Amino acid sequence: MLTTKILNSNDINLVFQLINLYKKVFEIKEDIPTEEYLSSFINKPNVIIGVVIMDNKVLGGYTAYILPSIYRDIPDIYLYDLAVDSDYQGQGLGKNLIQSLKEYAKSISARSMYCHTDVDSIQANEFYQRRGFYLVNVQEYRIEV
Repeated sequence: MLTTKILNSNDINLVFQLINLYKKVFEIKEDIPTEEYLSSFINKPNVIIGVVIMDNKVLGGYTAYILPSIYRDIPDIYLYDLAVDSDYQGQGLGKNLIQSLKEYAKSISARSMYCHTDVDSIQANEFYQRRGFYLVNVQEYRIEV
């Protein structure tokens, strides 16, 4: 049976599974952070980590952040990462994860949810558009520090 849940500090094993899934899907070469770091990270009040699991195995998940605003007293949600194991894509797991995050966002009276994708990632762009996201013409700038 599939279960979608938002993780807490008791779910560190599921966090490790999700990071390994991110490494596989996004082809990340970096080492996995320590358990001490991840335990601290998952307890931050602005961090939301959600997964879809079956038989205690993570099949997909997301990392999102609650972003307070200086302009209003309601936050936005930034969906930083979302991944589904390639063996389970196309089965509605990503849709379930977005719905889970959307329900959480509503529960804290968030104003909106947003994410970034690569311009040339047609599959990702279509996925988000089918879920109700719409294109906002912005460019991302970055500087290494």
